[in-house]
Amino acid sequence: MRRLRLAKNMTQADLAYEAEINVSYYCAVEHGDNNISLRKFMSICHALQEKPDDVMSMILRDRPEDRAEERAELR
Repeated sequence: MRRLRLAKNMTQADLAYEAEINVSYYCAVEHGDNNISLRKFMSICHALQEKPDDVMSMILRDRPEDRAEERAELR
């Protein structure tokens, strides 16, 4: 979500405001420190003006464990 937010030149506060969620909650979600409800995920997608399935696909492609496996394969 961070990459999408930055591509749209939004701060975390901008996105939280548009999604009508607390900025500290959004920061924790973006950093992976907090689980997110479906309702809040949908609000964030709406604020980003992105389809939820596109956002989810991007999130699943960018999982840290997948990146670690990719780096191990390159060695």
